[in-house]
Amino acid sequence: MAMKNTSASMISGNAAKVRERYITALAAGKTIEEATTHANGNQTPARKLEPLPPPPASLAGKVEAVLRADSPKDDIAAVCEEYLLAVGKNPFPGWNLETLRAKIKAAAEK
Repeated sequence: MAMKNTSASMISGNAAKVRERYITALAAGKTIEEATTHANGNQTPARKLEPLPPPPASLAGKVEAVLRADSPKDDIAAVCEEYLLAVGKNPFPGWNLETLRAKIKAAAEK
């Protein structure tokens, strides 16, 4: 029983063709879903694209609150620097802003 030739060059050649078809489809203005379908040699997408429904009201408020909140990443970096200066060592990565500020205050009182 003869086995198919599945050498690395054959596989990479097929991948290069698929990649080229995908890039060509994107350049032609197709969506990512349409470009993927075209690159794989199919004529129609596997599923019909439909817009997502809005989130439920109970969740929508939480999402909006998170999106409106100031990004704590900038604040946490500054507070970590303060902690490093006050204590002389890096803070524990799991500490939140309140914990860091409390520890800085405790170090300043000593």
